[in-house]
This record gives sequence, C-alpha cells and structure tokens, in this order.
Amino acid sequence: MRTVQSFCKRLGYYRMPFAWSARPLFSSHNQLSTTAEFSPIYRQEVGKLSDEDLIKILADFKKPEKMSRWTVIPGTIDITVENFTDLLPNSLTSSMIPLKPFPAPPVEAATIEIAEFDPPSSSPHPHTTFLHNAHIYPRSLRFESQRMFARARNIACTVEIRDSDKAGAQPL
Repeated sequence: MRTVQSFCKRLGYYRMPFAWSARPLFSSHNQLSTTAEFSPIYRQEVGKLSDEDLIKILADFKKPEKMSRWTVIPGTIDITVENFTDLLPNSLTSSMIPLKPFPAPPVEAATIEIAEFDPPSSSPHPHTTFLHNAHIYPRSLRFESQRMFARARNIACTVEIRDSDKAGAQPL
C-alpha cells in the first residue's frame, strides 16, 4: 500500500502533450471573448509537433484541406475568462518572497508565482525589480564515455560570480 501511495504522489509531476486546439480570443470588434468554446480538438503525437510546426499549422488553420490530415478528438474545451481582484492566500513570488497577506503559520498550501523568461531584446520596459534566482541547466551532455547508463546520473556544476563580463575577469 505504501508503494502505491508513493507512486500516486509522483503522478502529478509527469505530463505529456495530449491535444491542441485554436480559436481567436478577440471578436471582430476587438473585444475579449469572456467565454470560449474550443472545437475541434486535434490529437498531438509526442515528439512530432514542434513549436515551429504549430506556428505553420496555425497559419493554415482556416483552410479545411490542410486540417483534414489531423486526427480529431471528439469533444470541446470550454473556457471562461474572469477578472481576478483578490490575492490568493499564501502567495510567494518566484524568488520565494511572501506576498501580503501571508499568515504565519500558513493555513493552506503556498501558491508560487511563475517567473517569465523573456528574451533579452524583447523587454519593452525597464527592470524595476531584482530576482535572486540562478537558473542553471546544461546546454549539452556527452554520453560517449558512459556505457552503463542511458542518462546522466550525477552532474557537477561550478558557479562563479565575476566582477565583470570581460575576458580576464576574476571570480569574486
């Protein structure tokens, strides 16, 4: 029974693409549709539909002859957009800073804001806050010398804070 419980607790962390659909969010009068029905729903095969492919498909979305090759899943997705004025209780920023009101001790599970990863050149406004987050990820992995495992087991990272971006900059 304990093993079943431990497996079920981890199920929510694994997600796979299932389906996709599209429709305009604004009416012809540039008014936001507060209720929307997404239909038809198309099946998405894992690994076969990249973001670039999806952009090409959306460009041809109004042409029925282009959409006939996709498998349709019967059903609809109904979405309602509402104004949200109240803060969620026990909210944290992406830097794990509590937002008020934040009761101590918390009465509910904490809600963490999502941090945006904008490209550096697309920022239309000045930065007014400083995030204390360091997101570190490998750009590439080489498994040629590793014969026993099909994936990386342990990865060591060295992070150095330097006094400038110049080539001869020294770690602080």
